[in-house]
Amino acid sequence: MIVWVKLFAAARQRAGTPATNFSLAEGATVRDLRAAIVQEYPTLADFLPHCRIAVDRDFAPDDHVLTETQEVGIIPPVSGG
Repeated sequence: MIVWVKLFAAARQRAGTPATNFSLAEGATVRDLRAAIVQEYPTLADFLPHCRIAVDRDFAPDDHVLTETQEVGIIPPVSGG
C-alpha cells in the first residue's frame, strides 16, 4: 500500500520536502512507518523519536495499523513562550 505523509515545521526542513509517500506492506503500523521514514530520510533519525504521528488528525500510537486512505502527518515538538 502507498501511504502519503505530510511533514510539518522542523521535520519538513530536515527532510527537505513538505510531503512524501512510502510503500508499506498491508497491515503496517505507525512503528513500521517510522522505520521507513528514517531509512529514506536519515536526517530525521535523531529527531523522529521526539515527533508525534497524526493519523486522520488524531495522534496515533506506534501500534496503530495504517490504511492507504488515511491522512498521516509528522508533528514535531512545539516550544514557545
